Amino acid sequence: GNIKIMVEVDPPLHEWSQGTAAVRNSNETFGSGKTKVLDVQTTRQIPGGGGELLANETRIVQPQDAERIVMSLRAIPLDEIGSSSFLRMYGHDLERLALQAHSSAALSHDEYVVEYLLLHNKIITLVETLLAVEGWRVHVLPHLEKSLADHGNVLRTVFMLHVETTILGLLNLVLYRREAIIQGFESDNEGLVALVDYCARAMVSLATPTLQSPMLKRQKEPMINGLSDHLMHRSRLVELRESVLDAMYQTFVSAVSTARYLCEYFDDISLSVRHRVLETHDYLTLLIPLVEEPPWTRRRRRESSSSSSSLTNTWEKWIDNKWETVPNAELMM
Repeated sequence: GNIKIMVEVDPPLHEWSQGTAAVRNSNETFGSGKTKVLDVQTTRQIPGGGGELLANETRIVQPQDAERIVMSLRAIPLDEIGSSSFLRMYGHDLERLALQAHSSAALSHDEYVVEYLLLHNKIITLVETLLAVEGWRVHVLPHLEKSLADHGNVLRTVFMLHVETTILGLLNLVLYRREAIIQGFESDNEGLVALVDYCARAMVSLATPTLQSPMLKRQKEPMINGLSDHLMHRSRLVELRESVLDAMYQTFVSAVSTARYLCEYFDDISLSVRHRVLETHDYLTLLIPLVEEPPWTRRRRRESSSSSSSLTNTWEKWIDNKWETVPNAELMM
């Protein structure tokens, strides 16, 4: 049967996908603070029938729509980054695919999004667009940031950079399967080499000492005193630059997971890619500073619960794109 559920939708912030993950479907557009009515299909879970829905699950993208979106994906060249077609294809459609893929993986349901990406040979397409977005971020954005800020395009820029993180998240889901290395890159070994190079650049950025990296300093030493005043009075250009640093951090941490899969399936990759991992970039050496000083952990000093005048040290870890307090014993897990 169908159940009508009333869902209050807040206006999406710059991390827009998280705010609408549970309620977005292909026919909805979100207004400010409006109430939406969703039809949630409820069926019993049949053992072995991975395609069935649990009573508390809402599919973000139906299988037939997912295949249509996957088939429509194309590699976006550098000069089209930021266009309306790019944002529609990767900022909206691919984001919905990613939300559905992560939901299916978390609930151990039918991972049809990953299957379609492999079936229609779209892994190389994702890698090519990933590199195009990186190229735009590194070589084009520094020349446009003032103009983008002056014209109030901060949010649009953040959406564009979020595509890089979304693509990496999808690639990590695909590469969780061992056969994806062979099937996804069998016709284009250069694409796998490019992905190895991309992960190496990300790990170098994360291995930079904190004092020399504005990106890591912003995460490791967040502003506490005067934060509200800073957010209220910062210029659009400062807001843009800080948003870019946040987006880069999320992307680079995701790239470390991608590098892990590349190393885990080392026996399945070609000799040229192995040479790239071991000789050209020396992944083992790149990982040493990430183990000695993990960029995804930080220590915070907070007021003690027993005394407002004393401070206590707590540890936080980057989990699911946010910082969470964890016991000391779980820092290296």
